[in-house]
Amino acid sequence: MSDIVLGIDLGTSNSVVSVMLEGEPIVIPDEAGNRIHPSIVYFFEDGSTVIGNDARPFLMKDPAHTVYSAKRLIGRPFDSPDLRVLIGSFPFKIVSSGDGAPRLNIYGALHPPEGISARVLLHLKELAENYLGMSVSKAVITVPANFDEGQRRATKRAGELAGLEVLRLINEPTAAALAYGHGQNRREKVAIYDFGGGTFDITVLEIRQNVFQVLSTAGNSYLGGDDFDNRLVQSMLTAFEKQYGYDLSGEEVIIQRLKNVAQNIKHRLSEQDLVTARVSEMVPGTLTELELEFSLSRDAFNKRCGDIVEQSLTTCEEALQIAGMQRAEIDHLVLVGGTTRVPLVAQRVREFFNREPVAGINPDEVVSVGAAIFGASMIETEEAPEPMAPAMPVSHMDHMSDDEWIEELDEFEEDTGIHRSSPPPLRQAPPEIPSSNDWGATGQWEHRPQTPPVTPGQIHGGNAHGGDAFQRQPAYQPAPQAPAPARSPLLIDVTPHALGIATVGGVMDIIIERNGSLPLARARHFSTSRDDQTRVVLPIYSGNSRRIEENSQLGVLELVNIPPGPREDVQIEVQFEVDTNGMLNVRATDLRTGMNQMARLSILGDSNADYYDTSDLLM
Repeated sequence: MSDIVLGIDLGTSNSVVSVMLEGEPIVIPDEAGNRIHPSIVYFFEDGSTVIGNDARPFLMKDPAHTVYSAKRLIGRPFDSPDLRVLIGSFPFKIVSSGDGAPRLNIYGALHPPEGISARVLLHLKELAENYLGMSVSKAVITVPANFDEGQRRATKRAGELAGLEVLRLINEPTAAALAYGHGQNRREKVAIYDFGGGTFDITVLEIRQNVFQVLSTAGNSYLGGDDFDNRLVQSMLTAFEKQYGYDLSGEEVIIQRLKNVAQNIKHRLSEQDLVTARVSEMVPGTLTELELEFSLSRDAFNKRCGDIVEQSLTTCEEALQIAGMQRAEIDHLVLVGGTTRVPLVAQRVREFFNREPVAGINPDEVVSVGAAIFGASMIETEEAPEPMAPAMPVSHMDHMSDDEWIEELDEFEEDTGIHRSSPPPLRQAPPEIPSSNDWGATGQWEHRPQTPPVTPGQIHGGNAHGGDAFQRQPAYQPAPQAPAPARSPLLIDVTPHALGIATVGGVMDIIIERNGSLPLARARHFSTSRDDQTRVVLPIYSGNSRRIEENSQLGVLELVNIPPGPREDVQIEVQFEVDTNGMLNVRATDLRTGMNQMARLSILGDSNADYYDTSDLLM
């Protein structure tokens, strides 16, 4: 048991941690038996903290020092337009820092968002260790499919700050699909509708036995169940002002109490058609008590919040278009995330896909269970001896499409009894390369697009015993069949956003295409724009538009110590690689000498949290 891997769903509102024991998934509870752990950290004035369920009461008692929804801030630059809108909705102070990243000012101490997430992760780690009676140090952590480079890096750093070796970041919908389909010998196309507390993702996958191939993904990092709560809070604030003439919107303690009321109403309306509530508040600085009593029907709630659900369905349509599929081609629908418990959400998703969702799935736990399954498979792969396999005929494979190639490989494994621990390199079609653009006009460099063949890295895999996050219902159970052989799950995810560089005219030259299968690598050749130029700075953008202003600057690539020479003689190949974590790596080579060229990739909003003091966490 020394190599147990935690499967962690690090959520906006709540987090879940699971492990695989003797081939079965176990969701770890706290001492009170709770298996859902709020992603909340309360700070006392001396710097000590309370985390999880014990921290929840402080949301109403002391909101200025109770941090929640840090996932909405993680990996974002402080001047991000989306972040600036969010900052005003939090009761705690959020300030800028010298590195351009946000900091949470708690009693004068500045905490990066990943520092808060690290505390939540450490809490989950300790819960698991107490439950198992042993120390654990490895984890697979899930992230929203729509997370960009900065958010993924910050999440991985949070795990490291918590003393965890992060074996892999996997996308939340992919983890849910793994929990749903692993070991079930399925062959089907599945839509994973993942509506959490602060993020929304839709992923379309094809499951072919132990191969989980993402066909498309789309999402919104600022759409979640919190938006339903905020909508109800605003309605109550408006009612107070209309009835009594007092504006309470600036009173953080009152806001938090109203949020608690809103959540309670939302949960009750999931079971009832009509809810009556009574709210009493004191006018700050006076002895005047205001009382608000009202009833809210489910229909009225649906009208207030319907547009939030429709935004998610628009994103679903986008994902289907990217995959080149019609709704009728989806075989099964899986609902993930606590927000899918809202009747309006479940109803509209059923209507959109024209099918009932798979029954019996626990939407709160399925992502963590999938991460645990994958983590266990990674360890088993490392420990298993590498089998000797007869070679597949390469000449035959060269003329096959990727789908035919995977099908051939499945049949090859079944015939030989040999199971792969990691897939051969996935071939990628070269992207469309725009016409050459002269960077000399901007003082940067001349761009000469070329895309030589590149071999991506390997995807980790391994063997795992079957385990599910739900009890299946007969109506959704396929015909009885022999159990599938225990083989390692092979996850083939995709890039959620295109990556590129700015060119003359405000056009983004796409280097890494959207929806490209991971791992993925692309190369470009560049030359300097003037003689004896020794340094080049290149802005890197992320987004799905060809116009730069509609995308977000991800960071800056800097090439330094370039050997001087005439500009027409300097040839530098820059290779952009997105690994199986969905994280970008950059390498550069001076083609004149064949030597590696120094390249630095700086991500906007990177908080340099490696220097964050975690001594109080690890005591």
